[in-house]
Amino acid sequence: MAIMVGGFPPTDPEAQALLPAQPLGIASLHVIGSSDPFVSTEKAEALCALFEGGKMLRHTGGHIVPPNNLKQQLRDFAAEVSAAQ
Repeated sequence: MAIMVGGFPPTDPEAQALLPAQPLGIASLHVIGSSDPFVSTEKAEALCALFEGGKMLRHTGGHIVPPNNLKQQLRDFAAEVSAAQ
């Protein structure tokens, strides 16, 4: 399981070359704030696409850890992944 907050794919060509050709078979949750001044929604979605069945969790904040009102959704994701194993 992977949970990424404000993440994006590598921009370095050498790092990009290490990415697998197929999406990773790892459950992933990608958290992005619509007001993030550093990571665009498009970049976060590009990272999410590198994972098979990646899920997006959006909030209205910026480049921050999810606000308290989203923490239950994080717990739910972790419980869902744990139950599936």
